Amino acid sequence: GGTIVESTSGIRDFDPEGDSTRTTTQKVLSSLHPDGRLWYQHVQTLSNPWFEGRQPGSRGGELTLNYIQWHMDQVGLEPAFDNNESPEANPWRQPFSFNHGRGRELKSQLASIGRKSLTSGEAFNALAVSASGDVTAPVTFVGYAIEDGPEGYSSFGDRNNVEGRIALMLRYEPINEDGHSRWAEKEGSFSPNAGIRGKFKSLVDRGAVGIVMVTPPNAVDAQHDLETVDSTRGFGRALDIPVIQMTPKAANMMLKRGGQSLSTLIEGADSGDETAKRISNLMKLSIHTSLERAKLDTFNIGGVLPGQGDLADEWIIVGGHFDHIGYGYLGSRAPGVHAIHPGADDNASGTAAVLLLADRLKHWAESNDEDRRSILFLGFGGEEAGLHGSRHFVKNPSIDLANTSAMINLDMVGRLRDNQLMLGGTGTATEFDDMLPGLVEPTGLTVVATRGGTGPSDHSSFFNGGLPVLFFFTGLHDDYHRPEDEGWTVDPEGGLRIVELAQEVIEAIATREDQLTFVDTQDSGPVRRTGAKVRLGIMPAYGADLETGVMAESVTKGTSAALGGVQAGDILLTWNGTELTGGRDLMTALKKHAPDDVVKLRVKRGDAIVPLTITLQGRPE
Repeated sequence: GGTIVESTSGIRDFDPEGDSTRTTTQKVLSSLHPDGRLWYQHVQTLSNPWFEGRQPGSRGGELTLNYIQWHMDQVGLEPAFDNNESPEANPWRQPFSFNHGRGRELKSQLASIGRKSLTSGEAFNALAVSASGDVTAPVTFVGYAIEDGPEGYSSFGDRNNVEGRIALMLRYEPINEDGHSRWAEKEGSFSPNAGIRGKFKSLVDRGAVGIVMVTPPNAVDAQHDLETVDSTRGFGRALDIPVIQMTPKAANMMLKRGGQSLSTLIEGADSGDETAKRISNLMKLSIHTSLERAKLDTFNIGGVLPGQGDLADEWIIVGGHFDHIGYGYLGSRAPGVHAIHPGADDNASGTAAVLLLADRLKHWAESNDEDRRSILFLGFGGEEAGLHGSRHFVKNPSIDLANTSAMINLDMVGRLRDNQLMLGGTGTATEFDDMLPGLVEPTGLTVVATRGGTGPSDHSSFFNGGLPVLFFFTGLHDDYHRPEDEGWTVDPEGGLRIVELAQEVIEAIATREDQLTFVDTQDSGPVRRTGAKVRLGIMPAYGADLETGVMAESVTKGTSAALGGVQAGDILLTWNGTELTGGRDLMTALKKHAPDDVVKLRVKRGDAIVPLTITLQGRPE
């Protein structure tokens, strides 16, 4: 047990002998090169909760920009952006805005039962699929809004009792006396009949002028908290009528005014005895919703290390995205969890590498008399929502891209495992085949090379703009896009080894006499894990402003899509007759297929609708 030892010693005399037997940060990091500790410090800082997951347009996003700018300034870089037209603008930053995916922002919402107003956020919430509008109408209870369920179950009778009315719909599907689904194959889950998009479609087709969703209070496996616009982005494309979720308490109050009870109606819906039932016309519900496409304002940030001699007017770009997904505003692999996603590996690790490279290359340049190219160090915003920052820069460059030799991208370089690094884009310049082996050999790393210049990271934007690219990547892991991607999980020794290799590559490109020769290869680049057994072979244009469909920004040659006739710029509208409302629908469809399955696509190409037949190939190992 613990003990207390009396002492007359002063503070200056207290110096216990011996080493602690516990593992300390000092023990782990003391043998590491100081630059490895600096890289680790950057990662720890950027993934600190104070930065709130670095969501674009947020307070944490602004803190991130300030941090990067301060370090670029301290290193001695020059601001990257011309602010002659707007002298008050920050010359380190390039502003831009983007709509994040199919996201929508709630501007206002109101609901009232007769003259009784409901409290938004407590009694009800608008959902992401809601239209903006005002409606006042009587209510029809439609049970679980299931057209055709097992054993002849249907929520609707022979007459259409929904036309011109607000539909009060139960979420999920009939449950038993224990609170579990009557139809699911295993306890704790629901069957496909619980799917929400089909229910909404049925109600719209039947002429409902509004939808109110209610979760049965006795459903054990249900999500009982009120959903929000943010949490329901996956519910499908926006409808033409207002859609809200109401608490059971508020719904029951409404039904009582019409002489009904929620619990009694749920019992009838669970047993199948109750079909769509009109509530008294004397009781009317009013709904007001106002939503807009969600737009975020953010920045790219950059600093310049000027070159010298005959090569000073030529360029190399070294970059990585600094943004992450905040509390999970999109792309979270922990749905329903409201927690900071620190993004230590994705991509505080790459941002730290860019900052460390700026420092090391500045010292190299100061001690080097050779002619060398200028280097632009860039941090990209909006990558997680669809490469928005890098795409904006390529369209609005601050340098001459035609006079740029290569783009080096560092994204997720924090978890070197089994000494293996993936290097994408090795086929995008003729000279890489001769240059890279000699640079890699002294490192002792096993470099897994992929020749293509496309992939789900910022180098794709530059490759599509005609530049050779190299993409440094240590691989996916179970913490990807989850709150568990924390600073202490990264490998500082591995991070430094990658920075050292990247520096060797950059110095070699910066001092070679000739520019690299671009090769327009569309071979596969590194891909994110999707859980599908097959691969289509398109790079979605995540930032495309579409009401429906998935645009193919690029198509990888030799893949299912390319062989089936999909072209860059095509908008995929349907998959085997089912509408694709966005990338999530496409991923869901792919997961249902096996190699050699044949699917029918309808794509929009310009003003034409083109039918295509695709034979799906298995994913490469």
